[in-house]
Amino acid sequence: MGTAFVAAGLAFTWILVLRGLFGIAVPAGGSALDPEAAAGTYAACTAMAAFQATALLHVLTAVAARPVRAFCWIAGLAVLIMSLMPLTLRGSFDVAAATGGLNLVGGSLIIALLATVTALSLRRRRPPPPPPSPRPPLLPGGW
Repeated sequence: MGTAFVAAGLAFTWILVLRGLFGIAVPAGGSALDPEAAAGTYAACTAMAAFQATALLHVLTAVAARPVRAFCWIAGLAVLIMSLMPLTLRGSFDVAAATGGLNLVGGSLIIALLATVTALSLRRRRPPPPPPSPRPPLLPGGW
C-alpha cells in the first residue's frame, strides 16, 4: 500500500512539474486533458500498477524458489516495454520521451521498493543460541 502511495504521489508531482515548468504535455496521448486530470489519471494507473506488482510478488513468494529474482526479471521486462511503448505513439518526440522516462523511473521505483521489502522479510532468522548449560556448584573439597 505504501509503495502505491509513493509511486502515485511521485507520478502526480512529476506530471504537474513537466507540464507546468517545461510545457511538455505528458502523458503521451493525454494532451487534451486538463493538467490535474491527466496527473490524477496517471497517478491512479501508477497505483494500480503497484498493486498488481504486489500481487505478482505474493504469488511468486508462494511458488518460486527465488521469488525476488523472478519478480525483478518479470517486472523489469514489463517496465522496459512500458517505457518504450510511448515512442510508438504519434506525436512529438519530447512528449514520448518524457512519458517513457516517467514510466521508467516510476516502474524502477516500484520494483526497488517491493523487492527490498520482500528480500528483507524473507530472510531466514537464525535461532537464538542456546543458553549456557548451568554448571553444578562445586563443593569445597571436591565431590
